[in-house]
Amino acid sequence: MNVRQPPLSLSLALLPLSWAAAAPRVDSTVPPDGATGVDPRTAEIVVVFSDEMDWRSGYSIMGGGPTFPEVVGAPRWRDAKTLSLPVKLEPGRDYALAFNGDGERFQKFRSSAGHALAPTPLRFRTAAVAPPADPLGALRELLPHRYSHAASCGIDWEAFHRRAAGRLQPLVERPGEFAAALAEMLGEARDIHLWLSVEGREGVVGTHALEGEPNIDPAALKDEVPGLRRSNASVLVGDFPGGPAYVALLTFRAEAKADVAAAVEHLRALEVERPLILDLRLNSGGSEHLAREVAGLFVTAPTPYAKHEGLRPEGGFGAMQTRTVGPDAGGHLHRGPVAVLCGPGNVSSAEAFLLMMRASGATLIGAKTAGASGNPVAHPLGNGVELHLPSWRAYDLGGVPLERRGIAPDLEVGGADEVIPAALRHLREGR
Repeated sequence: MNVRQPPLSLSLALLPLSWAAAAPRVDSTVPPDGATGVDPRTAEIVVVFSDEMDWRSGYSIMGGGPTFPEVVGAPRWRDAKTLSLPVKLEPGRDYALAFNGDGERFQKFRSSAGHALAPTPLRFRTAAVAPPADPLGALRELLPHRYSHAASCGIDWEAFHRRAAGRLQPLVERPGEFAAALAEMLGEARDIHLWLSVEGREGVVGTHALEGEPNIDPAALKDEVPGLRRSNASVLVGDFPGGPAYVALLTFRAEAKADVAAAVEHLRALEVERPLILDLRLNSGGSEHLAREVAGLFVTAPTPYAKHEGLRPEGGFGAMQTRTVGPDAGGHLHRGPVAVLCGPGNVSSAEAFLLMMRASGATLIGAKTAGASGNPVAHPLGNGVELHLPSWRAYDLGGVPLERRGIAPDLEVGGADEVIPAALRHLREGR
């Protein structure tokens, strides 16, 4: 997208809008409207709305010319009320943009109830000179206050910062070494959603990796599933003659949007009463929005599936929010019985998808998931290193935390080679 050409509208769809009294508002932004002296190293603009918003309606982020910030990534919904826009700012500059504009074409921000946001401007000025880099000071500000799992990860943060002062101070001007040392220290949190990145370098510096053996042998699938073939890089399909169809969703990463869309079309083409096996065991998550596109094929109305509480920009946690999955935009409904295969390789949005499918009436079969959900947010430390911190705490509909607990299947199966046979028995005999 060319964000320098006025007028700008980042629009995904054109839908009817309503200017009713229940229109949503912008409750707060980071930076605040009218702020001066904003740190030019600020890496994202954050908008908090008063109501849950409809992410499918698109974005209308208006502006152009020298006062419009350079956008360096796609807008991202942290949760149903919070939008993040990655930007690159410059010192001593006035910036201006707006959320929604005049005319129906530029009113894509709307609540889940269908009401449009009134055009809302945001103006701020960056400081002429960035404050001196103080990565250790930034760490003290961020940890534990901007880390949603800080209280449950087992780290004594005062002791952590004392150790960090001695170990990291000599590495401040060597970003790669600084990131590697900090990642090693943060490994104590055992959190796969806690990582670092270094400016100018590809990839991330992880602090923790998934543990446990997966309950699937990819090489054996071709013997377990008749007619198994790769539909695309992210989807496998197969067919049990006279029995269920088989679809394996390998990822929900945003880069796989077209692949997941193809899987949705494949599912729409199936006989609606046919039994189905959805295999998630190799899926480690990605975009919860993409997961909803699939799960929408199995619900008839907006269906609650999970809860979460997110860190507010001003500090502390906001109110508990309930997430819902809506029906397929094309009106398709798969009515046949569904078995969803799960295991310890499932984290994040893959776990959210499992909760969506459970809420739709599907049966989860396999082993307990890993239990990891964080919705990470990038925080620059000032020396070319960004610390990515989880920003929410996820729960099932009953309010049970998912972090480090995971989701237990409805039908637990021991060995990897027994999962598909158990699913076939369940779909055939209902047990």
